[in-house]
Amino acid sequence: MYVNIGQTLISAVPLSNQTVDPTDSVLWPYANTKKNSSVLNVTYSSLIQKAFQPKFWNSSALTGEGDTQMVKNFSLFWGLSIMLYESTLVSDDTPFDKYSDGSISALTTQQLHGFQVFNNNGGCVFCHKGAEFTGAATALKTAQAQGGLVEYMIMGDGSPALYDTGFYNIGVRPTGEDLGMGGLDPWNNPLSWSRQAKNAAGASPQQTISAVAPDQFNVETCSFQVAGCTRFNSDFRDAVDGSFKVPTLRNVELTGPYFHNGGTATLEQVIDFYNRGGDATGTFVANSTMFGPNPSNRAPAIQPLGLSAEDKASLVAFLKSLTDERVRWEMAPFDHPSLQVPNGHKFDENKVIPDGSTGYAQDEFLNLPAVGAAGRTGKKLPALQPFDAGLQ
Repeated sequence: MYVNIGQTLISAVPLSNQTVDPTDSVLWPYANTKKNSSVLNVTYSSLIQKAFQPKFWNSSALTGEGDTQMVKNFSLFWGLSIMLYESTLVSDDTPFDKYSDGSISALTTQQLHGFQVFNNNGGCVFCHKGAEFTGAATALKTAQAQGGLVEYMIMGDGSPALYDTGFYNIGVRPTGEDLGMGGLDPWNNPLSWSRQAKNAAGASPQQTISAVAPDQFNVETCSFQVAGCTRFNSDFRDAVDGSFKVPTLRNVELTGPYFHNGGTATLEQVIDFYNRGGDATGTFVANSTMFGPNPSNRAPAIQPLGLSAEDKASLVAFLKSLTDERVRWEMAPFDHPSLQVPNGHKFDENKVIPDGSTGYAQDEFLNLPAVGAAGRTGKKLPALQPFDAGLQ
């Protein structure tokens, strides 16, 4: 599949079916400014030659399939380029950031109360921690260095289990509907670090496991917060079924609908979900997060919180203080070329269409216009609106 992408794109003009604003903060040096032309004036191959060392693309030898080295390595260039570009999209200019930098007036009294709820009786900080407001981001680098990608935690039923750092089952839906990290990759390897570690430990109890395959990480049980230095083997209980990555809360005002299944429309509904202790049916000891031999896979922090109406409203206000106005207005570095976003289709493919035949549904798309460094203001466009804007 990756080779096919390279074969298709290597000589193509990037973004040839999209428009590029001449003031784009990244692409403007490559924009074709000729009249009636809005594409770029470079090819993927020329960009690769500028960005990567020749040893990765200049071989004249062909593979057995007749592909050049540049085509064969295209997925490498593609992946690294996307990663490096995304690393420039740091939304660190929010009201909360300004408050953290010493501007005590950057947050309202209500938002400050919400911050207290976030850190205390709301319990949000246990999972949404660090500068990125998720334990599954930069904190994982530290965890990996310390052998802590696999943890040991007391579950909702009161007994301990292994779990993947930064991934939790919070009871959004019954576990059997979606195993999340409890599933397998296309080569039948466990997605879960916990299960990879259990496979590596085998029947012999171990405290330290090195270079666990296929993800190549270390496990040091003495870093466990519960029962440190516990020796574990393949028989240990894990609680990874139905667990999902903790998302960042930065710009969460603009990223609805929420949860991994998009099942919640508003931030108010999200707070209500946590306040009632999730949607798992049954008791904490046995509930709908159970799967296989486990009576419960639910994370222990998911329990009724008893937040008042004032607490909940303040918590929502605090979450909205994590919005970067550059993101809201798509200003540099968050500007972009035009984008075609799938938006359903024109007719039901199961019904007879006017000419008497049946056929495939015809996709419809929303066109998001290209914006330059000045953002949506420069195009006289309104700011981005939350998903729930029409539900208030």
